[in-house]
Amino acid sequence: MFGDVWKWAGTLRRRITNIGVDPSQIVIQSRLLFDDTRFWHRESVLSADELASRLHSRLVSIHPFPNGNGRSTR
Repeated sequence: MFGDVWKWAGTLRRRITNIGVDPSQIVIQSRLLFDDTRFWHRESVLSADELASRLHSRLVSIHPFPNGNGRSTR
């Protein structure tokens, strides 16, 4: 998304910040989130609005990137 603009684009966060999970958990938590999202979608467990809201909330809480997390999730 930001590949033509920023050097950090496409890289995962490697430092502990006051927002987000520990960097060692980014891949694990992201995988769990995407597995949950696939399940919610496949099984029609949630409305589209609720699914999008949960996906957004959890991705923001993981805070996987060194910069641009808010912009990429909105």
